[in-house]
Amino acid sequence: MSSYIEEDYIMEIFKDNEIITSPSWANKVEAANKIDFSLAEINKMLDAWQKEEKLFLSENAIKSLFDDETNGISHKEEKELCKICLVNQVYGTNLYLDDIVQLAKYLSENAGVLNEKLHAGNIEIINDITCSIKDTRGKYCYSFATKYCGFAAPEKKTDSFPIYDSYMSALYKTRADFWNPNKVKGFYKYDFDSWEGNPEHDNRRYGKYREAVYMMRDEIANVKNLTIKQLDQYLWKAMKDYSTALANNPC
Repeated sequence: MSSYIEEDYIMEIFKDNEIITSPSWANKVEAANKIDFSLAEINKMLDAWQKEEKLFLSENAIKSLFDDETNGISHKEEKELCKICLVNQVYGTNLYLDDIVQLAKYLSENAGVLNEKLHAGNIEIINDITCSIKDTRGKYCYSFATKYCGFAAPEKKTDSFPIYDSYMSALYKTRADFWNPNKVKGFYKYDFDSWEGNPEHDNRRYGKYREAVYMMRDEIANVKNLTIKQLDQYLWKAMKDYSTALANNPC
């Protein structure tokens, strides 16, 4: 069984003459326990997202690439290459150039059938893209598929494709107080972040994750009109900020 989520590791990079350590799994779990689901905190973080230039401008740049396409996914390989590069860079999906080229070829050659699923909010497209290649490290591109579809889907279907990555994995596994695993039939049988390359099982797996996302949104007091996109933005930024701070300022 293969998983997109990598094993824990510590990586140091230089930024603005400082060493920045990437968060470990332990940092992400600790960050998940710090998440405050109050309306005030959610609004504060969403406001910070809009004011953080690198996030706001990057997201708008990605949207502009998809807005140029009537059907979401282009038949032109070079256009898909641009979209993949930007999503990969902004959201850190760890794809290498060879992976990006293969994905662009797959998406453009299968744009017709993929767009039908995209416009219907059909989660089979997540499995289609995830299993279209194995990346340079021999892993399926699950995280990328969820983030790409979140942008590619028409506005009325964006809530059909919540994003998934190691931040979300840590959050949903740690904070079951904000969603009920017992209501997701077969949750323990189909773990969120293991991927088999089996369409029947893998479609169920993302479907169960999506159920958990919807439950979490509905459990948050006073913000039931929160869109999945807004929930994604809040949780991703909060998890990233908290876990990065923990990694670089250990107690």
